[in-house]
Amino acid sequence: MLAIASVGSSLIPETVRIVVGTLANHLDPLVVMAAPPLLLNMEPWKAGDTPSGRAELVPEGAYDLDFLKELHASGLSTEPQSRGQVYTIRGTAVLATIDPESGIRRSVETPGVFDFATAY
Repeated sequence: MLAIASVGSSLIPETVRIVVGTLANHLDPLVVMAAPPLLLNMEPWKAGDTPSGRAELVPEGAYDLDFLKELHASGLSTEPQSRGQVYTIRGTAVLATIDPESGIRRSVETPGVFDFATAY
């Protein structure tokens, strides 16, 4: 069983990322929550912006430079954001799992924000 609670303007993309990482890809919840976030670009629209042409916001240093170059080569524009800006945009999320067979309960949240879910 899986329960997720999240707040912040990236509520939808982060929730989808967490569900897919945990349920579809069977990743450890700690790995999922520590991964770079998917961010909603809340910056004001610039002249000529289109929904599919806007820069995707990425945390500075979170992705390998070669990966970012591949994204640009594929036509996806990215814009680095500072750690503080990332946490402001991202908000926080908490994930809890209960294994129905063993009864083991785990909880984890976005690292470095509040640490309410440290009961593991």
